[in-house]
Amino acid sequence: MCKLLTRGFTAGWIMWPGGGIAATVAAWQAEYGLGPIDRFSWSLSQPPEPLSPRQANLAKLLQPIACGSAYRPMPAHHRHLETVPELVLASTSAYRRQLLAQLGLAFRVIDPQVDEQRLPGENAAESVERLARAKALAADRILTAASPSHSLIIGSDQLSILGARVLGKPGTQANARRQLQQASGHPVEFVTAIALLNSTTQDITSRVIHNRVWFKVLSDAQIDAYLEREQPLDCAGSFKSEGLGIALFRRVQGDDPNALIGLPLIALCALLEAQGLDVLTAATA
Repeated sequence: MCKLLTRGFTAGWIMWPGGGIAATVAAWQAEYGLGPIDRFSWSLSQPPEPLSPRQANLAKLLQPIACGSAYRPMPAHHRHLETVPELVLASTSAYRRQLLAQLGLAFRVIDPQVDEQRLPGENAAESVERLARAKALAADRILTAASPSHSLIIGSDQLSILGARVLGKPGTQANARRQLQQASGHPVEFVTAIALLNSTTQDITSRVIHNRVWFKVLSDAQIDAYLEREQPLDCAGSFKSEGLGIALFRRVQGDDPNALIGLPLIALCALLEAQGLDVLTAATA
């Protein structure tokens, strides 16, 4: 019995057949749906059954071998043999960190250092999806340069639209006041993209979530009081829906209320599950 390691996590124990290493790898790939194995090594530590002398001698001779790279999840009945991949948030946003922490999963944060300017001719949905994917890919390059690992990397981006105008982060009190004055009594659409990159397979998937918020008619005194209390200068649209900003609205419509804060958790859970990570069971493991 030998332990096959791919990308630093244990895939499971297997017996090699009489056909030798090549036949063993082929059988493993056929059974578990693996593509070319990135690297493998044999270990004698705590095998589920004693090794025969022939197996022990062969295992000692084997060295890690590079064979390309691809990983696909094992069937559900063998899923307990896998190690949960490292979760990475490609964002320095405190709001996204707080939202992701609600899932109860360990994760690390990386600044993707991506230029967030829109490209000429891009609409809001195209821009946020491109940037969400770009952030995940940029974080992957940073991780790979330091030490390659099996990671699931999350990227996200958001824009708000008032009529034909895109509202970004105000940055200053004056800009925030202007944005809220313009939004007063009008609907504002929030377009949020989420992307998930599997660093091992380089498979990247993304979704765009739309939410619409109808603002109440706001007086200047109400706007000034809100800005003084919450200082939402780093928030698209100049409000924090998870805080007092909810008092600015008369109605909210959308599939994922967390998207308003910057990280659509419903969509993220679906993307993680597609990569073999069940948030409910992983959070309690």
